[in-house]
Amino acid sequence: MLSRKFLATSSHPVAKGVREVVRRVYGFSLPAPKIVFRPLVEGYVAAREIYYFGARVLVCEPMFKAMGKQYGANLHAGSFLHYVEGKGDIILGDNVTLDGKINIAFGARYSDRPVLRIGNNTGVGHLTSFGIARQVTIGSYCRIAGGASILDLSR
Repeated sequence: MLSRKFLATSSHPVAKGVREVVRRVYGFSLPAPKIVFRPLVEGYVAAREIYYFGARVLVCEPMFKAMGKQYGANLHAGSFLHYVEGKGDIILGDNVTLDGKINIAFGARYSDRPVLRIGNNTGVGHLTSFGIARQVTIGSYCRIAGGASILDLSR
């Protein structure tokens, strides 16, 4: 049996031949005439946009609105289902955008009904996590970067 090290480093004709075959296989590419593939790309992009629009409008936003206590006009919850753990109140202002996947964890052990309050015209980025023991309030006209973690104290 030929070892990987032998094939990678040897000057033996078999090893050289195997390396050449691998180079040709990895370097293989088909031509892509624009007249054929441009309509395919446009069709794919249109289908993808329709799918994500439907997922957002028909599934994700209604389900997130149902989880919240109050929400304002023009809520955009993205095309992912946000993960909400525990029981608490979500109060959202007008023109709030929750982009991507958001994690919200309520620590009801510190308060009967923890509250997440987000003001008007605020955007929250992808993979942002909220840990709420009592109350977290985000003001109006704020932008929270993706991957942020926002926590409050239990006191």
